[in-house]
Amino acid sequence: MESYSGLLLLRTDSGTHTAPSLLFQVVDGRLSRYWKLKVEEAEMATDWTIGFPEYVERRDYVSKLVDGDMEALVIFERWKQLLDVEASEDDSVL
Repeated sequence: MESYSGLLLLRTDSGTHTAPSLLFQVVDGRLSRYWKLKVEEAEMATDWTIGFPEYVERRDYVSKLVDGDMEALVIFERWKQLLDVEASEDDSVL
């Protein structure tokens, strides 16, 4: 069976992009309390999606975000702010 690399969303000054997850190293394995998990069974594989609700539940969300859709960008920024606050709170506990 062929291995599969997931995609990560990256927000930079020039926009929102996707990148293969194999290019990154996990440095903190904690999962956010805001993230959701979606598991879909397919004929040859099981797809796992982990992320904030819109990322997991809306099939068109990532393409809209990468295309610069304003609603998708606002949603992304709102979740990013919550995740940043959560990470800083968690770091103070460690």
